Amino acid sequence: ILGFLMVAYMGRQLSWAAETSRQQSRQLEKLEHLGRDIINAPPDQSTLANILTEHVPAMFPSARVAVWMTRDGFLLKHTGDWRVEIEPVWSWIYTKRAPQSFLANNPLPWSSIASRHDPIVLTPILSVSEGKPIGCVYIELRSLAQPWDKRALIGLYPALQSLADSIASALYQAEVYADTLEYQSALQELEFAGRIQASFLPNELPVLDGWEIAVSFLPARETAGDFFDFIQTQDGKVGLLIADVADKGLGAALYMALSRTLIRTYALEYEASPDIVFFSANERILQDARANLFITAFYGILDPDSGLLTYCNAGHSSPLLLSQKDGGTIHALTPTGMPIGIDEDTTWTQAEIAIEPGDLLILYTDGIPDAQNSEGVFFKERRLIEILQKHHGAHAQEVQAAILEAVSQFTAGSAQFDDITLLVLKRDPAPQTPPEVERPISSEGEELY
Repeated sequence: ILGFLMVAYMGRQLSWAAETSRQQSRQLEKLEHLGRDIINAPPDQSTLANILTEHVPAMFPSARVAVWMTRDGFLLKHTGDWRVEIEPVWSWIYTKRAPQSFLANNPLPWSSIASRHDPIVLTPILSVSEGKPIGCVYIELRSLAQPWDKRALIGLYPALQSLADSIASALYQAEVYADTLEYQSALQELEFAGRIQASFLPNELPVLDGWEIAVSFLPARETAGDFFDFIQTQDGKVGLLIADVADKGLGAALYMALSRTLIRTYALEYEASPDIVFFSANERILQDARANLFITAFYGILDPDSGLLTYCNAGHSSPLLLSQKDGGTIHALTPTGMPIGIDEDTTWTQAEIAIEPGDLLILYTDGIPDAQNSEGVFFKERRLIEILQKHHGAHAQEVQAAILEAVSQFTAGSAQFDDITLLVLKRDPAPQTPPEVERPISSEGEELY
């Protein structure tokens, strides 16, 4: 009798081991097919629910299986007429990070009513990016000839965990795809905004007899807060405007468009008065805009014939005038008032300076002196002055190229942090009058040549 009992016990164990092995083989096969179909599915995972319906029910000896997500609800509920109360289950499994199981006679922690139930295995689905539960897989197992025990339930954990990881990975891929589409859309909108903003800037430089002009505009992003302009007046003078919104990105670009339009409008109305131009633009900006931004700006009216520059500097980086007759002396056109957009009662003092033949004037935004190298050292105005003195007597385009090259070498390996705008104005040197040469006279009083 003992021998028969031993044979029966061993046969039962072998039978259960064979059934377990068969189940694991089926689970691996289904997991492989599931993973392949997820990879080949559309990147937005719009077919994920259909894929789960095809593969998951046959993966486990289950009577009922549910895949539930906090955001999308049920991705799978087999069978369809099953009315599962998933909210109490989710409230309990939300605090777990690994598969859980309950035999038929175990009480369920999410239910206050003790009742008999089928064996249950379940696991949270953890977010790939944050590691937090975003859903759960809930399975009620079918009764088999060999009763389920705790060891058998634990044997389902690897497949259950792999299933949850596959679902989480598919959902993460869909999120990445959606974020990519959103990023591409935003990038296209920014590029379009950048093209619109660029259309506000002059596409041609004014041609002034006896003057050279060179301009560079290098935004740090798709849109910029810097802007410049040339404004022709009716009496033949030209307005030189350079400005910088104290911010970056799309918001600064919108503020730039408003500021540029207002300054240009008032510059055409008050042709000879930069101080009134700034006062009027400042008043209107504070009335119409509530963005809590301000603008540094320099606006000067140049008389090309005399070289007289009448200007106001609203807290902007001081333009530098390299004097030819003084042997390369640098004159800074320092601020004559605070930035625009701070105080409605602000006024600006008007100043004048004469640009003599051979002199060179540079207007720039703080993207040049504030440029940093990989060690966090600033380029500073000192290096800018050294470049001007080194290129004393050079053409405007040569000075422009030298400044930009020096900034590029200084910041090599570091991303451009701020917008860069550079305007170089050079007055041609006065023509040299050749000295009178005494012509030799022959003995007859005639010129020899």
